[in-house]
Amino acid sequence: MRKIVLAACITLGLAWAMPAQASTVLFNPTGGGAAGALTIDLLDPAPGNAISVAVGGPTPLPSPPAVGQVFTLMFQANLSVAKNGGNIVYTNGGGGNFFTVAAAKNEVVTVAAANAVSFGPSAGGPNVFNIYRHAVNGNDLGGTCFVSDCAGTLILSGVFQNDPATFFGNFNQNPFAPNSPLDQFGGNNYPGVQSVSGAGGLNGKIQITSVNAGYFPSITLGSVLTFILAQSQLNLPFFNADPAACFSTDAVTACNTGGALSVGPVNGAGGERRIMLESDASLSFTEQQTAVPEPATLTLLGAGLLGSAAARRRQLKKAKKL
Repeated sequence: MRKIVLAACITLGLAWAMPAQASTVLFNPTGGGAAGALTIDLLDPAPGNAISVAVGGPTPLPSPPAVGQVFTLMFQANLSVAKNGGNIVYTNGGGGNFFTVAAAKNEVVTVAAANAVSFGPSAGGPNVFNIYRHAVNGNDLGGTCFVSDCAGTLILSGVFQNDPATFFGNFNQNPFAPNSPLDQFGGNNYPGVQSVSGAGGLNGKIQITSVNAGYFPSITLGSVLTFILAQSQLNLPFFNADPAACFSTDAVTACNTGGALSVGPVNGAGGERRIMLESDASLSFTEQQTAVPEPATLTLLGAGLLGSAAARRRQLKKAKKL
């Protein structure tokens, strides 16, 4: 009879967990709700900044780091555009509204070779993804105005799913390229900092935990809505953005950990416990509906569970008589 109870629970789960599908959402840059909202399927941040900071482990850090070494990855960038069906429907700053993305997540080394490192999710440490509205653009060089500073308003929060199938990353160093200045975007703001060269990527699925309905009026608590960081590129040196002077360790508190001046004389060369990366991500939508049962459904479910319990009691009585 235990099998009957388990079967009922499994059937319930299958009935209420609908498959994920590509989705569009409403986005109102003014915060005015559904009236005048735009339909979007993609948020495309501009090239921004990421930094990986070693958590525990040996000092100095070996290069490459050992399998099992944990890092905290922090990310910050300005929104560039919002799209629908490949068409740009909003450009950051329109109407005096600027949007930023910030995240912090622990990751663990899963593969370590001479010039290649792969990462998976680590359950400990920070796990946060935030979108903010600002009255000014975030400052890539200064590292400011990406989170709660500069009167930033939090409009969406989420957490990364700790699933190796959806959260994974890698970085491959180019062993044939000589070290060169870390900052090669415009003028070199860090003449004392060199960097290795290389490229990689990061994917992650994020489940939304809170949302401001004025900016995202179609995202409700009755659904599980996720962003997928599709084809997030990690590059060195910096060609498309200035390396940041500082980062937020929790995607809330501004500039509470160092940036470009904390990576040592050669960024990514080993020894130092930090490596900075230029990051260029895109955020697409996938929606998985979670149905809310109606009262009649709950009544039927309750009757079914009571019936199962009664059947189990009858089975136990028979067993005692025997």
